[in-house]
Amino acid sequence: MSLNVFLSRRVTSSILCRMLSNAKTCFQAALELEGNIQKKYLTIKTYTQSGLLYLKQNKMDLAQRTIEEAVRRGKKFHDDYRLVQALIGLGHCYLKQSKDLKGLKIFEEALELSKKHSFNLPMFDILLEITDICKRNNLPTYQKYVDDFQQAAIQLRKGGAG
Repeated sequence: MSLNVFLSRRVTSSILCRMLSNAKTCFQAALELEGNIQKKYLTIKTYTQSGLLYLKQNKMDLAQRTIEEAVRRGKKFHDDYRLVQALIGLGHCYLKQSKDLKGLKIFEEALELSKKHSFNLPMFDILLEITDICKRNNLPTYQKYVDDFQQAAIQLRKGGAG
C-alpha cells in the first residue's frame, strides 16, 4: 500500500471517529434537555439514533438498551411511525448479534404496524429484512413474505397504497 493511500485512510478514519464522537455528544445533550421538551415523543428518534450510533461502534449492550428505550417510549406515546423506526433499529441490533429469530419477531411487529398505517417505505425495507432472515434460516414462511412483498409492490404501482 502506498503512503498516500495509507495516509488517506488514516485521515478518513480519524474524521469518521470525530464525527461519531460529535454525534454522540449531540444526542447526549439532546437527552439531557429532555426535561425542557414539551413534546416528549420527540425523544423516541433521539434514542433510536443514539442506539444506532452505538450499534455502528459495536457497543451492542448499550445499543440494545438505548433502542429498547426508544421502543418503550414509542409504545408509551402511541407514536407508531417513530415506534416502527425504533423496532427496525432493534431488529438490526439483534441481527448484528446473530439473533435472527429475535430480530424476525421484532421485524414482524414493525411490519404489522407499517401495514396498519400504510407506512410503505419502511414496509418494503422490513419485508426485505424478513425474507432475508427466513431464507437464511430456511423458514417455511419465506415464500409467504416474498408474496407479501410482491403484493405490496403491485399495490403501490397501481397507486392504491397511500
